[in-house]
Amino acid sequence: MRDREAALLQCVEALRAYTAAHGGKLPKSLEELSPDTPALLDPLMGKPFDYQIDGDTVTLRAVSPFPGFQGSRRVYQISMNLDS
Repeated sequence: MRDREAALLQCVEALRAYTAAHGGKLPKSLEELSPDTPALLDPLMGKPFDYQIDGDTVTLRAVSPFPGFQGSRRVYQISMNLDS
């Protein structure tokens, strides 16, 4: 579980770096992040985290690998101030 949290937090930091380097623009996908600050794969699932943009808010989701078990599910919503 700690590996999963660390991977999610690295994604958050990579999004912040990308946004700062691209004039406040959010990436359309996690694949757009630079090689210097990549989005790690979900270590529990072996694939990218779910990524959605709604205005200036990004949602990162780590789904549960076991149906009905919510203990490993994580949802991060990150609001970017795109006006600065």
